[in-house]
Amino acid sequence: MQLGLAPLRGAADLGDTMAAITTAATQGAITPGEAAELARVVEIFVRAVETSDFERRLQQLEARRGAGA
Repeated sequence: MQLGLAPLRGAADLGDTMAAITTAATQGAITPGEAAELARVVEIFVRAVETSDFERRLQQLEARRGAGA
């Protein structure tokens, strides 16, 4: 099965990806179960982006705090 999804590179891609998954499921190109599995993959991606963003912000704060000390 190929959905022709663009690669997820960041949060800006999430809306189009979920729309494509939902459309594929409603048109019968994939089953609801397959759509749910793909949505879980997207959810994991979101968590990874959030974690990466949190880590980046924390490092910036620590660098500022260290520079001010």
